[in-house]
Amino acid sequence: MIVPVTGRTKVVAGTVVSIVTAIIAIVVYFHPIDVHYRLWRYRRDPKGFNTFIPQLCEKGNRVKPTVYEAFASHGKSTDIAAFRVAIAATLRCLRYREGRTVITEHVYQDLPEDPRLFDTIIRAFNQEPDETLRGDMLTYMWELDYRAHFAIYAGLLASPHPIPRPYDMVPSLDPYDHAGKRGAERDEEIAVRHAEWCKVISPVLQREYGTSSDDAFRRETIVGLGQAACSNADLRWLGEIAVSPDTSNAERATKVLASAARRKVPFARDTLVSLFGAPETCDEQVELYMTLKRVPEGVDRTTAIAILDHAEHCLTTKGCDAGPQPPCRDELIAGLVR
Repeated sequence: MIVPVTGRTKVVAGTVVSIVTAIIAIVVYFHPIDVHYRLWRYRRDPKGFNTFIPQLCEKGNRVKPTVYEAFASHGKSTDIAAFRVAIAATLRCLRYREGRTVITEHVYQDLPEDPRLFDTIIRAFNQEPDETLRGDMLTYMWELDYRAHFAIYAGLLASPHPIPRPYDMVPSLDPYDHAGKRGAERDEEIAVRHAEWCKVISPVLQREYGTSSDDAFRRETIVGLGQAACSNADLRWLGEIAVSPDTSNAERATKVLASAARRKVPFARDTLVSLFGAPETCDEQVELYMTLKRVPEGVDRTTAIAILDHAEHCLTTKGCDAGPQPPCRDELIAGLVR
């Protein structure tokens, strides 16, 4: 059945088309106005946004260009309330929504790099004069995927402002112990996260170690570099710390080298053994030996024998009461092996 097209039908159809066109035009036209209004509001009202899910985050990545433009215009201003916090929170939220929802999975996800997003968050932190607001800015930040987390942390280490606690901890290689869970997918997650840690975090830790007076940071640096064992240079650096005058950190460095050697990390064993050729006195060699005896997991027998080859004279003179030479050597080796 063919329905005749009347003048009234044409009018109704035209009206519908006009209404739909108008709605589309309004959405397209007013969307930037809404985004600009929110950004203006952030500069006027210190409580005008939700830290967890900022209002602009709901609009998705299409707001990024406007957010970047607003930050370029106002990011260095002084009287702008919590604007910089809102910018960082919005970008953090947008980044999080690109990955998995569950945080224990999200932090291992291999998302693409987004240098402009990372850099804007770092610059917002650097340009924020208020210490409390800088702390607010990092809320939920370390829940991001590892590429974002590592890049932002490394950037903040070079900031003129200290990273506020509790966000100042060196990023973990495996925060939710996925390495203990079997499966090729888990192994791949740890491998790529480890590679990124070595690429981004390892270089800045050594750089900042020498200028930091924060013992917690220095301790985490030593442990982190020992666990990661990124390169021979890192392990060699730990060897230098192990024979340094800094007693507490020297002991830590010796212990993490022992742990790495126990895991059969290439070069860790050689670095550890070489320490016993470096000290100039028997007292220093005995102290190194006693430090290794306090390492819960000990070292393997091959490493223990190599250490004795370097330091047996000092150890039998000052560290052994077993009597004749052969039993004494066996006792000293047994003291290192678990």
